[in-house]
Amino acid sequence: MIILGITAFQHDSAACLVVDGQLVAAAEEERFSRKKHDGGFPFGAIQYCLAQVGATINDVDWVGFCINPWLNLHKKALHLIRYFPRTIAFLRDQADYASGIPSMMVASSYLKRLPGYDKSKARFRFTFVEHHIAHAYSTFIISPFDEAAILSADGIGEWTTTLLAVGRGKSIERIREISFPVSLGAFYTTLTMYLGFRRNSDEYKVMGLSSYGSARYHDEFKRVIRLLPEGGYDFDFSFFNYPYGEIPYYSEKFIMTFGKDRKPGEEVTQRHADVAAGGQRRLEETMLHMARFLHSVSGSKHLCLNGGVALNCVANGRILRETPFEKLYVQPAAYDAGAAVGAAFYVHNRILDNQRNFVMDHAFLGPEFTGDEIRSLLDLAKLPYRKVADVASETARLLAQKRIVGWFQGRMEFGPRALGKRSILADPRDPGMKDIVNERVKHRESFRPFAPSVLEEKVGEYFDMEHPSPFMLLVYNVLPEKRSVIPSVTHVDGTARVHTVSKDADPLYHRLISEFERITGVPVILNTSFNIKDEPIVCTPKDALRCFFTTGLDDLVMGDFIISKPWRAEAGG
Repeated sequence: MIILGITAFQHDSAACLVVDGQLVAAAEEERFSRKKHDGGFPFGAIQYCLAQVGATINDVDWVGFCINPWLNLHKKALHLIRYFPRTIAFLRDQADYASGIPSMMVASSYLKRLPGYDKSKARFRFTFVEHHIAHAYSTFIISPFDEAAILSADGIGEWTTTLLAVGRGKSIERIREISFPVSLGAFYTTLTMYLGFRRNSDEYKVMGLSSYGSARYHDEFKRVIRLLPEGGYDFDFSFFNYPYGEIPYYSEKFIMTFGKDRKPGEEVTQRHADVAAGGQRRLEETMLHMARFLHSVSGSKHLCLNGGVALNCVANGRILRETPFEKLYVQPAAYDAGAAVGAAFYVHNRILDNQRNFVMDHAFLGPEFTGDEIRSLLDLAKLPYRKVADVASETARLLAQKRIVGWFQGRMEFGPRALGKRSILADPRDPGMKDIVNERVKHRESFRPFAPSVLEEKVGEYFDMEHPSPFMLLVYNVLPEKRSVIPSVTHVDGTARVHTVSKDADPLYHRLISEFERITGVPVILNTSFNIKDEPIVCTPKDALRCFFTTGLDDLVMGDFIISKPWRAEAGG
């Protein structure tokens, strides 16, 4: 049984393939099109997934699409009529995403454009899956938990923006839904736009900037978002334009309250950091409020998070630390891309009534390239290189020498975080390394932090939590005595977005960090995504070479091959 899951026509389009209940491939379209946050139909991602098992679209039995555009049309129509003519802007805004709802309605027709499609042979059945149900399936059904509370929050699905639910076995029971225009995702996107960053793209910059701010606007944001009984929340909509689709999403009252908005490219001031801090803190408080309610009604020790808001790893860390939940699961592509996985498993577990038989314990589901393919490219480009017998040991030695390394190994990660397959690595002990990598390699804002990759068995020696964080979606406090040991991955507020590395999930990366510890005594390395500002993470060896030659990287390690700057005399086949 082959099931294809798809996300398309909003942002972060993606595809995945489930074969006999096992997730065998998944990837975002941006990695193939090289268009950041590509929202078009994921032709490239689908072709990759099918090729992974030697199939064509004619071999697919079911296709799950992660939103149902026919659902709640009456509510959308009533909203448009109620606020007409302001809502004309809402229709224009929807058109920004590959024509939005109209394209979704005929999504199945796009499959006929795939190479090899034969009407006489194609047998797939196509189904729309409610968006937040897809999110719920994409976290609980593939989690290690038999039962768990579920919290899904993003900008908007069909009309729902937040889902509180409980999962047991293979069933999911809705507890509460919150609908548009009340939306945590839309709130954070509004904050992102106000601070001069791009919507549906740069929200993580606000999270990083917030650590530099004070609590001076906390009371104001408590008026913007009001907490209600039974896990609810509401907005003072006089602060917003987004319910009507008007750009900017924030109103004149927002500007009068928090000051002049920042335009793209303008200097980031302390006031901007303070506004980011106030908005971030209120989002955290709202998530904590909902999580505590969910615990009270479910009695579960486990919580599964999903939706774009679940990428806010600061909030996630507070939930784990400050609520009664003992274990937390957030799948690596918690945003819309990952809903493709939920759509596929909805078909497998709900429609086809199969038992659960898969746990997503790693994100390595993308393309990989053989040593011969890498060598052929290097030879074709006439590049000097070395082939080494122990790439982990050699790379650890380079890192200990303060060299910045592009690390390209195995199957590409699914999701927005680099997890040791398409990463840029550096020495966390050097206090100047953060600024060097930001300026010389990543070409990005100085306030942006870097993540520590730490041996899973050593995480408690450097951070205040021992809960695994394999997908880099939890923020922990760096232990005070370790902050001077790993300064380049310690954020300004003493925290870090932790990535725990297990020997079972990624033996090569684990061995690299172990070798670095053998040399330096520190089981931690600086890890950031292998890309530069405004570009997707590299997918192919060619992408990696392009990034290597246009940045200040010192070394590129692809498979067992190393290219170094300046060129080494001993390099060659």
